[in-house]
Amino acid sequence: MKTNKIISKLALVLLVSIVTFSCKQDPEVVLKTDSAITSFALDLTSLNAYADQTIKAAVTVEIVGEEIQINLPFGLKADTITKLLGNNAAVLQVSEKATVSPASGTPVKFNVNTPVYYTVTAEDGISKTAYKVRFFETAQNGYGVVSEYWRKKGSAFTDKFTSNNEKTFALTPTHIIQQIGGLYNNTTLKLVKLSILDGSETGYVKLIVAPGDTIKQIRGMAGDRKGAFVACNIALSGADFKVWIWDNADATPRQLIKWNVSDITPIGTPGANHVGRRISVVGDLKTDAYIYSYACFSLDILRWKVTNGVAATNPEIIKYTPGGSMSRFEYWASIVPLGATASSDILVNAACAGSETGVINGTTKANYMFAGGVATPKGIAQFIEYNSIKYYVVLNVEAYATPHSVNARLYNYTNTINSTLMGDNWWLTPVPEKIEADGALANGDATGCVDAILDADGQGFKVVAMGTGCGIVVTKFSKKREKTF
Repeated sequence: MKTNKIISKLALVLLVSIVTFSCKQDPEVVLKTDSAITSFALDLTSLNAYADQTIKAAVTVEIVGEEIQINLPFGLKADTITKLLGNNAAVLQVSEKATVSPASGTPVKFNVNTPVYYTVTAEDGISKTAYKVRFFETAQNGYGVVSEYWRKKGSAFTDKFTSNNEKTFALTPTHIIQQIGGLYNNTTLKLVKLSILDGSETGYVKLIVAPGDTIKQIRGMAGDRKGAFVACNIALSGADFKVWIWDNADATPRQLIKWNVSDITPIGTPGANHVGRRISVVGDLKTDAYIYSYACFSLDILRWKVTNGVAATNPEIIKYTPGGSMSRFEYWASIVPLGATASSDILVNAACAGSETGVINGTTKANYMFAGGVATPKGIAQFIEYNSIKYYVVLNVEAYATPHSVNARLYNYTNTINSTLMGDNWWLTPVPEKIEADGALANGDATGCVDAILDADGQGFKVVAMGTGCGIVVTKFSKKREKTF
């Protein structure tokens, strides 16, 4: 009996186990939904024949969102592009267990007229991502890719350019503040606000400093590239040199500097020592900055320190020692600070009694480098740093051509450590387009102004060149731009 009971219990346990096991469901299989391209590599073997392997190294690929951006070096020839992209078997990697069409390693003819898409399908067969292939040309050696932004003839302004009158402007992140008239202390002065995006005129800058005190003459202007800008008059020895400041394009001006021109050391036979033909700014005018100018018919550079928005009463006078044939500053020179501290080096571009570009050590105030014959015809220059490249930006005036024309030229100053390097490879290419004068001009009319400012998005910078009697041309330099072929 006992045995039967044991057998019955075992049978019951076995039955329960069978029922329990049979009631369990098979585990659910979850299919992956990832549908991404994780890497994309072009076949670059067509470039192996080129001796310059920097071309091959400059071809890069970025996956940005749902785009495959193929970056080609700027200036790559059309036949080279065709060899590279006409039948390219790119190798891709995609999400685990996903598939892609066209498949990795499949020869594809790339062009911009018939967009190519790579479609990744996830393991579940439902989730899909289509990646569009786009093409860009990118800067080489850090140089910006150039594309003309806009241009405007002097005769196209509401207040038209007049002969040998418009000499200067100031840049802000949103505006070009263009001086029109008022060069010779008369009542015709206007400061026109131009949109930096398209050159449209958006009104005038205020010129009334205080009741009964209106600015009537402006000879030099400069912006701090943050929104504030300054303008100055031209003052003979014994007269007051004045600098006014605007916190922005809509602000009321106030006087920042009033200095009686004195202590200038004339060189040779003076043609009346004076200050104010050019003015430069580095730093933030609302907090800490430096303002530079120079005295004509001398070798004196003037520097005012601005602290908490207040300028020093008197300037520091820095003596420039020419390195070549130049004997003194005359009408055409630029003082270009290479940094915003008292010890920053200072670059001098002088087209005066002999032409040269020289550099002053900011600490010792001694020249350590110069190059003769590389100064621009009118000695007008600026400086900007972008994408780890230091650009020396100069106004290029073809004063003796018919018709007169003007544009900006750029020089890579990054690794310039001696006079030989300063003179080598003077101009970068490509060259921004020129803007020509409306008619014949006297040589004295062929002057102007140049400056540069970084784009707010960090993707490039703009260079603004203005030529008296010519107009304004704005050129954009970018990390890359879309390529057509």
